[in-house]
Amino acid sequence: MPLELYTPGHNLVTDSLIMHGIVRYLIWAGARHGSVERIGERFKIIINDDINEDKAISELVRLQRQCISTVNLGEPVGLFLRKVWASNVNEQKQIFSAWVNSLSQSITTFKSIKINIYKDVNHIVKNNEGRKPSKAKSRRKSSRVDSVDLPVYLPLGPIYGKYLSKDYVAKENIQYRVCPACFLMANMGLVYGTFILRVNKVNKVSSIMVTLIPSSKADLIDIMLIQRAFEYNYREFNIDIPILAAPLIALSFGETLYAFENMDALIWIYERSGIFMRIPNYIQVNIEELLKAISGIKYYIPQWPKILNDCLLENEDGSIILAELSEIIINNMVKDNIYSITREITKFLKDKKTCVMYLNVIKSLVNALAEL
Repeated sequence: MPLELYTPGHNLVTDSLIMHGIVRYLIWAGARHGSVERIGERFKIIINDDINEDKAISELVRLQRQCISTVNLGEPVGLFLRKVWASNVNEQKQIFSAWVNSLSQSITTFKSIKINIYKDVNHIVKNNEGRKPSKAKSRRKSSRVDSVDLPVYLPLGPIYGKYLSKDYVAKENIQYRVCPACFLMANMGLVYGTFILRVNKVNKVSSIMVTLIPSSKADLIDIMLIQRAFEYNYREFNIDIPILAAPLIALSFGETLYAFENMDALIWIYERSGIFMRIPNYIQVNIEELLKAISGIKYYIPQWPKILNDCLLENEDGSIILAELSEIIINNMVKDNIYSITREITKFLKDKKTCVMYLNVIKSLVNALAEL
């Protein structure tokens, strides 16, 4: 009988991360055939294979060792925790240490409850998850091993955080808390299912997260391919990145993702300016055309990632051009704008001495865009 699991329904961003985390865990356990279906802000995951959770647990044990080493050394150990670090703009060491401690704690608890916890469509209610006044006041008296709850750090759910606006007054200690399984799966989704662009400027640090999700339904293999392109993957920049440029940049680096049907990108930002931190709401865009475009561009121009890295992402004029390119592709406006956008790119490359060598790719770029 197929295994049928549901994400809890916290929020579209957090559930998307949990979905990616569950899928990676099931892949570790031997799953290869199945589907992921979007149901509102939740996902239904069906697996048609027998799974061996002992294999997946052994991967979690390896991760837990890295957590312990990270806490002891005071810096991220391993690719997994390095990517968690990249998402976090709160540079207080105790915050990252607490995050890693919570991750280790969630692994300890999850080893005894395992993936069947997501069979229950009433997961949130049964596990008493949601906004709670404070750890001391909110802790339930329960003998259940999964009764511990953990805070959702902002990159894992941009509407959460420590403050709740109510009647135009910021209420402190109304933190959104989840069970250890959700905390673990959301972190796994962040690492395996997102591409992170970290922007480091003198007075501003931000992380832009991009994940791909089915707008309706996708095969398990499609989610696996997305994760293969995004796992451990992040880039650091010292220029501002417009939010619409983010999915184009994410798809340009790493393995090429060929066109999927019914695929959306979720993009959210966590930023710090001085002592203030801000989490604008996420955006969601359908990226079928963008997937086609980038796979075509990378086919015609194999050096495309290098052109981005060495030229277009060296200053903010270039990142603005990428945002414009992304916008016209997403909105199916390529035919009307193909020559204006390629003229902009040509002028940019001409004006930058170290990029003149790439002018010969413009014809190939026109050919790739003309196929859309």
